[in-house]
Amino acid sequence: MKIGLLGVTGRMGLANLKSIIKDDSLALGAAICSPNNEFVGKDAAKLALVEKDLGVIITSDIESVINDFDVLIDFSNTKVSMNALRLCAKHNKPVLVASTGFSKKEESEICKLSSQIPVVLAANTSVGVNLCAKLLQIAGKLLASDYDIEIIEAHHKNKVDAPSGTALFLGKEVAKAANKDFDKVAAFDRTSHMNAREEGEIGFSVIRAGDIKGEHTVLFANDLEAVEIKHTAYDRSLFANGAMRAAKWLASCNKAGLYSMYDVLGLD
Repeated sequence: MKIGLLGVTGRMGLANLKSIIKDDSLALGAAICSPNNEFVGKDAAKLALVEKDLGVIITSDIESVINDFDVLIDFSNTKVSMNALRLCAKHNKPVLVASTGFSKKEESEICKLSSQIPVVLAANTSVGVNLCAKLLQIAGKLLASDYDIEIIEAHHKNKVDAPSGTALFLGKEVAKAANKDFDKVAAFDRTSHMNAREEGEIGFSVIRAGDIKGEHTVLFANDLEAVEIKHTAYDRSLFANGAMRAAKWLASCNKAGLYSMYDVLGLD
């Protein structure tokens, strides 16, 4: 199976590239990055630092390589993702979208495009993170009414979105399980007022420093005890491993639709 990598020169793009090279059942079909990147026009082997050429030239034009892959893995940004999704829907190419931060309008369009092709929309491709999210569905039902809920996340200094897409994903899972409207209970900023914590809110704290791969803690606390569900990423290859599982699942999926990592991992 041939994989197309969108955002190949990014941190996750490189991790995905290395995972493809190590997996005998996969091959790199296309590598796409931004137009002004220094690797445009070079063999992807130069990026992966492998001696033998891979025979895939890095390009900034996804349309020119649309027929060179079976499944697209996208770790880019929302604008690039939307353009790629439209093109893949036109050419019947399944897509794993691991970008985060889509607007309500963009989410609506993704739903429409997924009626034409299989799309896995994943805030996080880690097996462990998605297992934690499933556990939070149980915790949310049992604890949300009597415990304060805080989500603390940490990432490397170059990550621009805050809170992370994963933190929002976890928060939404808790809110859903507790029958709460996430948009009404999420508290992202406590600096604008001097009031005590509001009952039922889900608070978020963000850390950006160094090269932290990703840490997420969901804390349930009351006057008697505290319960934490935590995930720590030690290496970005764990996200790549999940992405490869999703790509293989998409290749075998014969029904258009909007899916999640729960579907890929059989957690639903």
